Amino acid sequence: MNGVNLVGIVLNVIIVPMVPIITIYGFASLFLYAIVQRGGRIRVEVLLMKVVYALSTFGAQYAIFLQAKHVVAKYALAVLFVGLAIRAYVHAMKKKEKTKNLTSEGKPPKPDA
Repeated sequence: MNGVNLVGIVLNVIIVPMVPIITIYGFASLFLYAIVQRGGRIRVEVLLMKVVYALSTFGAQYAIFLQAKHVVAKYALAVLFVGLAIRAYVHAMKKKEKTKNLTSEGKPPKPDA
């Protein structure tokens, strides 16, 4: 299918942060399995992999494709989505900074004279 899977973009935001956790746990499990016997295996990686697989299956089943026939249109669309994500992040950081500057009474601090 030619196009951009809009559901896939949203699911990647959820899945991608899990990948380092799975990778680090996979490396650490080499040492954990040496300490914990096979019968008492820790199954965190199995749970995380099931979540990733379930989200991937969901994304494939309920894919919403936005058709873009030209490569330039696909890149422009990707830049638009990245720009929107950056804008949302900047807005959230400004809001967080604004709430941090409020005093406990909900009023902004008085400027020094």
